[in-house]
Amino acid sequence: MSVFRYFGSSNNSNPLSSDCTLSVTDLINMFKKAKLLEDDKISMVDFISVIEKYHSNGSNLKLTEKLSEAQFKAYLKANPKLLKINADIQAYKDYRAKVAEYEKDGKPTTDIPVVREMTEEERKHREDEETAVAMKDWHDTVLSQHIMFAKGAEIIFSEFREIIVEIAIRLKDKVDPTTGKKTVIVQKFVEDWFLRRLNSFVKFQIPPVAAKGQEASRNWPESEKDLAIKEKKKQIKQEKEAAIAAAKEQERLRLEAE
Repeated sequence: MSVFRYFGSSNNSNPLSSDCTLSVTDLINMFKKAKLLEDDKISMVDFISVIEKYHSNGSNLKLTEKLSEAQFKAYLKANPKLLKINADIQAYKDYRAKVAEYEKDGKPTTDIPVVREMTEEERKHREDEETAVAMKDWHDTVLSQHIMFAKGAEIIFSEFREIIVEIAIRLKDKVDPTTGKKTVIVQKFVEDWFLRRLNSFVKFQIPPVAAKGQEASRNWPESEKDLAIKEKKKQIKQEKEAAIAAAKEQERLRLEAE
């Protein structure tokens, strides 16, 4: 909750309340500061895909569906001019058609600008190269659109916890490849990967690293809400003890007076 409140916003000053929200923009900022939003950890595509489980992107397709090979092929088919090779192939076809027309009419073809025919190897190389460039541009554009739409959304604390859990599971092979226990993976991710990297921004009571083989016995860091509740319970206990002591003292004085 400390992290959530630090990066989020709230209109309630009551520490026992958790009505604050966190914008997706701030969530992205949080993961960037923790150095987790990187391709060797969690990619932006995977990150936004997790967010879209809780918030609509304004279209019928999720990001992973939009970035499918079928969607890209449909995009290329609708925009053939994106690949310059298509124009060059058509130019050669037009040149051959014009030469055939001149020859049929008995006209000299020397005045027709020559268009060279590409070899099969050259055609294949250019097609692969230009398709790769077009695909990267298309991929980045689609991703940017989904990021911009997601940034307008806000998440509540329960969604934030679920997002953390899902990302931890996605990174389980890096967090702890030796265990299949979900609770161990999530705890290690939160404590060792997430909170420790954000400790320069928000101060936590992070438990020390447990000895090998005892990871499951770790305790979660106490949130502001937990600390406030603990302090309130301590205060109530002290007041009860003081009341009991006062009653005993009054009874002692009464007995002495008799």
